[in-house]
Amino acid sequence: MDRSEARVQSGARAGSRVSESGRRNVRSLSVANADGAAPMAKAPGAQVEARAIRWHDYTVHVLGAATILVASVGAVAELERDLPLRFTPAHAAVAGGVLGLSTVLKLVGNGRVLGVSGTVSGMLNGGHRDVWRSVFLLGMSFGGLASVKLLGLTDAFQVLPATFGAARAVGAGLLVGAGSVLGKGCTSGHGLCGNSRLSPRSMVQTVLSMAAGIATATLTNTLGALGVPSTASRTPLYLPSAAGEVMPALVLLGLSGVTAATVYLTGKNSRGVAACESDKVKAPRDDAENPYEKLVEFASGALFSVGLAMTGMTRSKKVAGFLSLFHPAWDATLMFVMGGALLVSLPATLKVIGSGSKPAFRKLMEIPTRVDIDWKLVLGGVLFGAGWGLGGLCPGPAIVNAVVVPGKTIGYFMGSMLGGMWLAGRFESLWSRFTARRAAKKAAKKAQ
Repeated sequence: MDRSEARVQSGARAGSRVSESGRRNVRSLSVANADGAAPMAKAPGAQVEARAIRWHDYTVHVLGAATILVASVGAVAELERDLPLRFTPAHAAVAGGVLGLSTVLKLVGNGRVLGVSGTVSGMLNGGHRDVWRSVFLLGMSFGGLASVKLLGLTDAFQVLPATFGAARAVGAGLLVGAGSVLGKGCTSGHGLCGNSRLSPRSMVQTVLSMAAGIATATLTNTLGALGVPSTASRTPLYLPSAAGEVMPALVLLGLSGVTAATVYLTGKNSRGVAACESDKVKAPRDDAENPYEKLVEFASGALFSVGLAMTGMTRSKKVAGFLSLFHPAWDATLMFVMGGALLVSLPATLKVIGSGSKPAFRKLMEIPTRVDIDWKLVLGGVLFGAGWGLGGLCPGPAIVNAVVVPGKTIGYFMGSMLGGMWLAGRFESLWSRFTARRAAKKAAKKAQ
């Protein structure tokens, strides 16, 4: 072998070493970027692979959503009948624990607050590339169908009657959508998760939305629009059979508790970012691919929907019965739902936050830390409560109903709710620009 050939082979070996070194550098830069370091350019191959993963995820979710919509057609015929209101405190308290555990599972697994309105509005206002949002909503859809097909909860859903009216559905949807965005949450984000961490903002929002909901449901006779006359008799007390209803709920509660505890112990020994301010500072993105993160999103969404069905919150008549405080058929069941949920979620949430541990399948916790009471929170709470009282629906139950019992009326509500969320998001963006410009002008004047 002559010298020229030796030089060529030596150069080839050196090139391969450089290439391998470059690949190692690219991988190290990718890891550093996932850990929150300054963003750096990715190799073209890594970008192609990331796009392939993203499109694969989108395809899976679209096909899954289409399958659920097709399957939901078979559920409509089974749910045409309507049932009178019943006061079910024992069943509500146990099933409320299932709702509480769904929030704990999402917190300990992925470090996120289970806020349905935040998940949906985030997709409309810039977070459409967050695949976890789609996975969570897909899980909710599956949980709603499983409640009927697998658990036999055919009494948990209600087709909105013709007396409800399109105008009421549109008005309620707009108010609920806009109010949840301005107030930074709904009955899940504030009522369950926020109150579980003793957030002053969530407590204020809960009180305001309850008061506005009671006033609106009473003044607009929401129960009457749902087919309950003002001369209806008092809601009877119903004590479920232990074998038929309470035991299955207790079994599900126990299994969910074991799952949440296992997930918590998985991340217990690691420390992570403690919190973030939800609408002032964007949470750092965690771009690391982890299939277990998506599994937790799907499972928590499904468990949340099953809990909604068990408690009866998927029936707008049940919710309106609670908010119609002065109606003869007033139904206090939802108080026991909230009590059972907080009994589970409050101590677990405070334990997780107090320990400072990171979530099991992500590198950070995304927990709102704001404590100020601003005008947007107050206005949002009032608007959300008014829409809740007008329609007896909030984002979570509305989504599940749209999948299980689709129809024109619930379609009007869903469309207007999404429109309200989008409009409120645009308003917030414009308001932020306006306040930033005003602050810049004041600073410029002071500098002069």
